[in-house]
Amino acid sequence: MIKRTIFSRAFVIAVAMFVVSCLMHSISIVATGENINIVKAAFKYSKSYFVIMGEDMSAYTLINGIRDFEWFSVVFPIFVAFPFVYTFINEWKSSVYMMSVTRCGEKAYVFRKIICASVSGATVVLAGMLVISILIYLMYPSVSDFPIHEITDMAYGENDLARFGYYMRMILNLSIQGALCAVVSAILVVLLDDMFYALSIPMIVEYLCKKIINYYYLWLRDNDMDYSLKNSFPVLFLPIEQFFMDVRFDVYNLDYRLYLLIAILVWLLLGYIFYLLVRRRRMHV
Repeated sequence: MIKRTIFSRAFVIAVAMFVVSCLMHSISIVATGENINIVKAAFKYSKSYFVIMGEDMSAYTLINGIRDFEWFSVVFPIFVAFPFVYTFINEWKSSVYMMSVTRCGEKAYVFRKIICASVSGATVVLAGMLVISILIYLMYPSVSDFPIHEITDMAYGENDLARFGYYMRMILNLSIQGALCAVVSAILVVLLDDMFYALSIPMIVEYLCKKIINYYYLWLRDNDMDYSLKNSFPVLFLPIEQFFMDVRFDVYNLDYRLYLLIAILVWLLLGYIFYLLVRRRRMHV
């Protein structure tokens, strides 16, 4: 099923939506006061003009800022889950899954579906980020084109190897979120028998979490409280915060491998929930 999901029309649509949504994000052109999307800005201004504007307009900075885009985290669950949900929903609603369960057993069936959902969700991220990275590097100057790039050096690393490591860890973190979001939508398919709800509920949850976090950090600021681990902990594990865990763990001087362990445990828990739902459905048929 992995090949059928990844090499499907739904997968191409999901990657295309992922890419377009990121490239349509607005950036600020300080010199003119414009808010203009990434593609339009690239056609309107030259690379040399972006160099004059400063290192914030480098391809590397724009790519690493993708997850800060206003609606990225809200629509992300739809893109990464769509290929698997689109393929799985018909099988589940038509009860064709019963033949597969009978043939290979409940545990093997659940394991294959969870792996398929995880791989397809992560692959949407990998393919989308690859396309986005190539397009932005074609349209915008690289870090080395800027005579001064102290902020980039401080934020992402002082050499190409360090910056590449930062970029790859961001990709890894987003791929993990893609895998987990796809599994959550798989659970919703089994629970609700509806593709619309399976895709939209995670999006609504992300939106509500975004609002909660915005209000919470404003409350911290208004009360002259810092963003330390202690103060941030109440919202640290909300879904939308997971997009930034590679950065958060750096800021709090924590080993990112700890987060990878947490993500694996969450993945196993979601898989077990999926197994229980499949088993309950089969017992009541």
